[in-house]
Amino acid sequence: MHQAQLDELERILTNEPRHEPMIGFSTRVLRRVREEAATPAPIRFPWARLLLGLVPNLLLLLAAVVWVARQPASAWAGYPFAAEGFSLPVQGALAGCVAIVLSLAVAGVASRWVAPRRSAVL
Repeated sequence: MHQAQLDELERILTNEPRHEPMIGFSTRVLRRVREEAATPAPIRFPWARLLLGLVPNLLLLLAAVVWVARQPASAWAGYPFAAEGFSLPVQGALAGCVAIVLSLAVAGVASRWVAPRRSAVL
């Protein structure tokens, strides 16, 4: 660069207007930082409790499937899900699916009755 260009660049950089933050900006930033620092840490998911409930239920489900598979076909003559085209394990799986869906429906209705109502105005 030539000296004239350096002088021109120096003049532009020294005469540039100073930029100041808006009034109250630093106060709002510090307030927000304090709020974030005061926020408690999120609650960890209770994986141990989940496994304590999930493992026995899965074992019971497996035991039920084995039990259903070992039953003779005559034991299911009056069973509501007994159908000509389905094997015994499929009939048991179908009954299990219906039971799960009904259980989820009951739990959903119960949770809506018990859950606190959320208001539209915050």
